[in-house]
Amino acid sequence: GKAGEGTVAYPDPLLEAIYARPRDGAADALALAARGQHADALALLDQALADTPEVPRLLAAYARIEADRGRSADALARANAALKVAPGDAQALLARGMVQEMAGRDAAALADYQAAVRADLELGEARMALGNALMRARRPADAAEQY
Repeated sequence: GKAGEGTVAYPDPLLEAIYARPRDGAADALALAARGQHADALALLDQALADTPEVPRLLAAYARIEADRGRSADALARANAALKVAPGDAQALLARGMVQEMAGRDAAALADYQAAVRADLELGEARMALGNALMRARRPADAAEQY
């Protein structure tokens, strides 16, 4: 089938709940990456981006996978490309926040996570990232609101 049409079995229900939102290839790529299949995940995204090069969710997923692989400069470039296309995109803000966090830029990560939650209150992964960032910032009362 076409990329994103239920081609990936999720390793557990939590990952399915997190990633099984709009099916455009991003969810399947993130599920593959969660299982350690980074090359397959990037190949899926490359295929999807060849058809539609400016889809923020695809670019954000690419950024997250590149960050997981330790390629922070590439990851940041992909996240910024997604935000250039869609400045308030929650997935792109979450991805950039993750890259910022990995680079030790905690204030920038916190700002991106806050913006991601504001953009999509239902994006549980962004709320979790924000809560964790707030805990690291020694703001447990604020963090508790996110969990």
